[in-house]
Amino acid sequence: MEKLKIYLGDITYDTVSLSTDAIPLAIGYIAAYCKKIYGSKAEITLFKYLEDLEQALVDSPPDILGLSNYSWNQNIGLEMFNIARKSNPDVLTVWGGPNFPIDLPSQKKFMNENKIVDIYVPLEGEIGFSNIVEVCFSAKSSDQIRKLAISKPIEGCVIRNSNNELIFSGPGLRTRKQLDDLLDRFI
Repeated sequence: MEKLKIYLGDITYDTVSLSTDAIPLAIGYIAAYCKKIYGSKAEITLFKYLEDLEQALVDSPPDILGLSNYSWNQNIGLEMFNIARKSNPDVLTVWGGPNFPIDLPSQKKFMNENKIVDIYVPLEGEIGFSNIVEVCFSAKSSDQIRKLAISKPIEGCVIRNSNNELIFSGPGLRTRKQLDDLLDRFI
């Protein structure tokens, strides 16, 4: 693939009030890290609000949809994955964030209860997500991206393959041991 269309979302409810009014810093870090590595080949759009993402999924579906997973947005994340899959059956669905169990049996249960999720990136997502993007660039066409990404282990990720089996690549990769280490990646 010469170019990948990627949507990253840290979605919040915005009806009565915002579930969280925090700036979506984590997806910003992920986007910045991918842009530093892949430049304009990674066409990344960030989303905070439900209606904006839903409209984009219907009007112009991405190749990859990556969403933050927190306790307050898990249900809307699942719904956005369903909308994305209806708009583009080949979309790669990636979830990441702290709302993921620590122990292996609970991780298996979590993934089996959320079958719409192709890949989960535990802990910080910069390295794991960029590893996914790297694999996706090997696809010859957009309809092969998902098949390729779930066909083998990707470092820092939990993957559901086409046989509905989970592939664990080891512990998630931490990027933020020291603030200077993170800043060096973006400067």
